[in-house]
Amino acid sequence: LTLEKTYKNGIEKSFLTNNLIPFAIDESGNFFCINQEEKVYYYAIDAWSDKLSNEENIKENCLLLADSFYTFLDNLTGKPKKK
Repeated sequence: LTLEKTYKNGIEKSFLTNNLIPFAIDESGNFFCINQEEKVYYYAIDAWSDKLSNEENIKENCLLLADSFYTFLDNLTGKPKKK
C-alpha cells in the first residue's frame, strides 16, 4: 500500500484521525505520523486493543517523538551516542 492509500484506509476504518498523517511505516506496520502542528508521533498499530474504543486506542498508542519534523530529523542517527 502507498501512504496515501494507508491514510485513506485508516480514516475509513477509524484507526487514524484526520490530524495524523503517516509518512513512514516500520517493519511491524506501525506508523510514523506528522500532525498539522508539525509534531511527529509514533503510532503503534500493533498494540491496538479490541477492548478499547478507537479514541482510547489512538490516545494509548500514540507517542510524541518530536515537537517538529526538523527536530525529528536532527535526532535520527546511524551511530549510537557516546556516553
